[in-house]
Amino acid sequence: MTKPMNATTIILCADDFGISSGVNKAILDLVAKGRLSAVSCMSLGPAWEEGERALKPLHDRASVGLHLTLTYLPPLVMELGERHPTEQRLLLQSWSRCLDRTLIEKELYAQFERFIKAWGAPPDFIDGHQHVHVLPVIRDIVLRLREQYAPQSWMRNVVDLTALTENSKYSILTVMGWRWLQLLRKHRVVHNRYMRGTYNYAQTVDYAALMQKWCSLKEPVLIYCHPGIPDAELAKFDQVLEPRQREYDFLNSDYFTQLNIRLVKHP
Repeated sequence: MTKPMNATTIILCADDFGISSGVNKAILDLVAKGRLSAVSCMSLGPAWEEGERALKPLHDRASVGLHLTLTYLPPLVMELGERHPTEQRLLLQSWSRCLDRTLIEKELYAQFERFIKAWGAPPDFIDGHQHVHVLPVIRDIVLRLREQYAPQSWMRNVVDLTALTENSKYSILTVMGWRWLQLLRKHRVVHNRYMRGTYNYAQTVDYAALMQKWCSLKEPVLIYCHPGIPDAELAKFDQVLEPRQREYDFLNSDYFTQLNIRLVKHP
């Protein structure tokens, strides 16, 4: 569909590719239909390797990035145990500077290596599951590994002052990510200026109305989303199930195609 010249420019990024077959299936379907412009991949995910083989033929339709993961899923580094910690525990460890820097660096290094080995190229962009890439200790490691593995990649900024009145989560992200934004600017890393996508996953929301609002913004914006088809594999690692189906259903609908947007792959 050809959009008018005043269409809003959107980077529409689906997170968590590789966490389960059902999530992969939904994202692959949307990419094939031209409903997404970026896919962020969990290289430690149980469905990553099968997913990347199916995603490769669609690479011309969307940028493909690395979704660094340090919560809930089984780590690649055995010394970290059977599961990464909860989001709350990781936040406490990070802000109190109690993380084992050596093990975290080893784990993130392994995730970069596994992505590149399977994909055959560096990621187009880098971000983090539950925004872990912006946290103290972790952010410095991520910047070093980006410089080593993917110096041309763009990165996700989570600070958007224009979103503060929409949801309290944006205020939390601003506090978490303010130093990260300064580092992106200092190192001249390409990043998004505006961001939307968060809402209370525990409540029933009108996702279509949210998307319509986000897609009417005057400035180019990164919108992250979590489309998926819930399955038993996903339920092992994530409690966000119904919202994934809701997001997939909307993005797969005719109503989505009527939004006045132009999808782009990068900032």
